[in-house]
Amino acid sequence: HGLTELMHRLTSALAVAVAALAAAGAARAASGDVLVIDRGNVSALADGDVWMVAFVAPWCGHCKRLAPLWSQYAARAKRDGVKVAKVDGDANADVAARFGVRGFPTMFHVRAGGAEVRRYEGTRSVDAFAAFANGGYKDTAPLSFTKNPMSAVGRAFGAVTYLGFQLKQAQEYFVHEQGIPLLFVAIGGFVALLVVSLVVALLLVACLSLFDASPRTAPA
Repeated sequence: HGLTELMHRLTSALAVAVAALAAAGAARAASGDVLVIDRGNVSALADGDVWMVAFVAPWCGHCKRLAPLWSQYAARAKRDGVKVAKVDGDANADVAARFGVRGFPTMFHVRAGGAEVRRYEGTRSVDAFAAFANGGYKDTAPLSFTKNPMSAVGRAFGAVTYLGFQLKQAQEYFVHEQGIPLLFVAIGGFVALLVVSLVVALLLVACLSLFDASPRTAPA
């Protein structure tokens, strides 16, 4: 029973991770003009618009002081065609890890469909935010392709990170709530991961087979 439930959790986590890579959910409004980004709609940052995104945490005093300024800036940014959002880095720790967040608050400027992501390290004022988003960002080098959270590498890292967080939660559930020895949980998780990997591999082989079976033009 424990192995079956663990496999179910792994499969569900993998399905959510894959869906997050393919789907582009819309950012939803928080309070006022600040939008909310989470693991389910982080791909909205690649919609081609200009974004300013703040990673915050509910326990962070600096984040609480930033909140009214961020709301004021969001109202002003609408006139400049800039979308302003926030991410709860506690509830979406996998997204924070994908962006390389090491502390709160951490802010980013995203443009060109996610091809250019820059970390904002200026002063925390409405005027400074606006100046950076409206052209000041050019003085800051964008994150490299391998560190860009919106690149193919970043999306893959995000999916793996999310799966890792789900595995950790599953381990804590079976060990602390169900009382299953850690060794058995580890073995069960390894077997479940092998099964999931095999299913993914079979799906990839099936897709490649369909591609190879597509009609081709005979050489003249």
